Amino acid sequence: MVHPHHALIRKRYQALADGDLDTLAELLTEDVVWRVPGHNPLAGEHHGRAEVVAFFRRLIDLTGGTAHVEPLAVFADDNWGIAIEAGSALGFAARHVSVYRFRDDLIAEVSFHPGDQYALDGYWQGRNKEPLHPRGILG
Repeated sequence: MVHPHHALIRKRYQALADGDLDTLAELLTEDVVWRVPGHNPLAGEHHGRAEVVAFFRRLIDLTGGTAHVEPLAVFADDNWGIAIEAGSALGFAARHVSVYRFRDDLIAEVSFHPGDQYALDGYWQGRNKEPLHPRGILG
């Protein structure tokens, strides 16, 4: 039998694919933390449901709606989950890993780990003239 958190992670990817940020928000704790490392317009530590939804809205806007993230493999138990992902947008494609922590059967924390941080940052630096996220982390 598939663990309920496995289904929760898959539902998160489907909500993003559908552009359904309301459903995405319902999967998150009110005080969720979403970490995206690097030196790029999306990097930072995003706190709270509203800020995480704003992060995804910005991802959609910056990519003109072309961002696509597909879970290749999902593993989950009562407290933790891991998703190996294939992501693409505007001609850039890569594999990533996201580590999930759950609380009260909702997503409480996510740490995104790009397969090649330098390539991801370089892509965004060449593509966007916007300033870097003021709360960029890990560097």
